[in-house]
Amino acid sequence: MHVENLIILVSLTILVSYVSGLIYSKTRIPDVVWLMAFGVLMGPVLGYVDKGLFNELAPLMSVIALSIILFEAGINVDIVMLLGSMGKAMVLSVASIMGSILLIGTLTAYFLVPELTFPQGMLLGAMVGGTSTVAVYGILSSIGDTLPNLDSTRVLLTMESIVSDPVCIISSITLIKMIVQPEFTVRDTVKDLLTTFILSSALGLAVGVVWAKVLDRLRTRQYTYMITLAALLPTYIASEQWVGEGGGAVTALVFGLAITNYRYIMERLGRDDRVLINKKRLREFHEEVTFFVKSFFF
Repeated sequence: MHVENLIILVSLTILVSYVSGLIYSKTRIPDVVWLMAFGVLMGPVLGYVDKGLFNELAPLMSVIALSIILFEAGINVDIVMLLGSMGKAMVLSVASIMGSILLIGTLTAYFLVPELTFPQGMLLGAMVGGTSTVAVYGILSSIGDTLPNLDSTRVLLTMESIVSDPVCIISSITLIKMIVQPEFTVRDTVKDLLTTFILSSALGLAVGVVWAKVLDRLRTRQYTYMITLAALLPTYIASEQWVGEGGGAVTALVFGLAITNYRYIMERLGRDDRVLINKKRLREFHEEVTFFVKSFFF
C-alpha cells in the first residue's frame, strides 16, 4: 500500500469518525456502525486497503485500543459505584458466557456438526461468547448524551465486558485441557480466574498509586499526559505476560481508577495522603486520543 494512500485513508477515517458523531446526534445511529461500514467499503468493496497490512497491525491495534479505552473508563468512573457494580458484573458475565457455551455447544455437537464432540462444541461457545469491551464502551459513549441516569448502567456493562475477556480466555483454556486431559477439574478454572483478577487488580492499583504521586510531583511540567501513556502501555503488556491473558484489561482499568480516586484509596488504607492532579486536563487529552484510536480500531 502506497504511503499516499495510507495518509488519505487516515484522514478519511478521522473525518468519517467525526461526521458519524454528528450524524448520531440526528439519527441516534452509533458512530461504530458508520466506521465499520466505511471499513467494509474501503476494504472488500473497493479494494482500496491492503487487508494484509491491517491483519498484521491487528494485534498492535488491539493492545493500544484496549489499554487506552479501559484507562479512560477508569479515570471517568467513581470507585464507589464501581465497587457496588462489581458483583453484579461478575454474575452477569459468567452467566452469559456459560449460557453461550452450553447453548452453542449443544447446537453445534448435536445439530449442526455432529462430527464434533460436546466439549469441542462448548469450546466454540467459549471462543465467541464474550462481549467486546471496545464495542460496548463505544456504544455507551454514543448513547450517553441521550439517556439520563446512565452512569450505573454504563459502569455495570463496562465491567461485564471487561470481566468477560479473562472468563472467555480461561474457559477456552479449561475446555482444551478437559479435552486433552480428562482429569482436569473445574476447581482449577475457578482458581485461575480468581488469581487473574486479584493479581491484575493489585498490579494496576500499585502502579496507579505510584503514578498519581509522580503526576503530583510533575504537575507544573508539560507533557505529563504523554508520559502517562508511556507508563500505561508497558503496564498493560506486563500484566498480560506476568498475570495471564485477560489481565491487562483489568490492570488498565484499575490503573486509571487509582489515579483519579487516589484520596479515597488512601483513606481506605488508613492514610491521610492527597495529591494534586489536573483531572480535567487529563480527561480532555485522553478523550482526544481515545477518539483517534477508536476510529481506527473499528
